[in-house]
Amino acid sequence: MNVLNLIPIYSRLFAVTVGAILLVWYWAPIRDHFANRFTAYPVAVVVSPGCVKEQPRKGCGESVRAATAQVFLIDVEHQAVEMKSVTTEPVRLQPCAVHDRVNWSCYDVSVGDGVPSGIKRYIPRTSWLLLKYLGIQPNLGGR
Repeated sequence: MNVLNLIPIYSRLFAVTVGAILLVWYWAPIRDHFANRFTAYPVAVVVSPGCVKEQPRKGCGESVRAATAQVFLIDVEHQAVEMKSVTTEPVRLQPCAVHDRVNWSCYDVSVGDGVPSGIKRYIPRTSWLLLKYLGIQPNLGGR
């Protein structure tokens, strides 16, 4: 008796679908790890136009908007980091202190990053994707 005959077809299709979704979901972080790069997911807190914090009124408030994801290419050997995104040309940041893919810092503050005016924060990939594609606002805690 073949075991696959005992499992209904819809269960097998469900398992294959879940497996494909997980592969796609985890592909970006896996790719980043082997390509010596780091992807950051920025958001901006934007205050509604015409609103002043000192004089709150109905309809005024803050919203969080997903900015363009930024990819940092890390070169440990040359102690260099290059930043790129869909909206900007690649920019080499200098000077940098690079230990590995996730432990580095650069002191170049002259780089524009395409983030709308507001307070820039970085959030986890899952929260960023939910905000960008479904409009689900993340909890920024202590905004």
